[in-house]
Amino acid sequence: RTKRSSVLTDRGQAGSSSRRIERFRVLTELVARIEMAEKKRDYVWLECSSCGERNYRTQKNLRKTDHKLELRKYCPRERKHTLHKESRKK
Repeated sequence: RTKRSSVLTDRGQAGSSSRRIERFRVLTELVARIEMAEKKRDYVWLECSSCGERNYRTQKNLRKTDHKLELRKYCPRERKHTLHKESRKK
């Protein structure tokens, strides 16, 4: 065992627990930064204003658009183009 520990020391592998702890600390900091990062896009549902059915799902840029989306889309239930307003998934 003494030979092996000396060989490990020569290769730089002995005492790697402090390096592992340092790597773990760095990785946890990176994960925390990623989790705290602001979301740029989010999914929203487009709900028909006449029948209330959610027919479409689309992405919305949260940084650039601060108002709710309102688009004229085809409603299969009504069989015509109607105004669809943004609603969050419940």
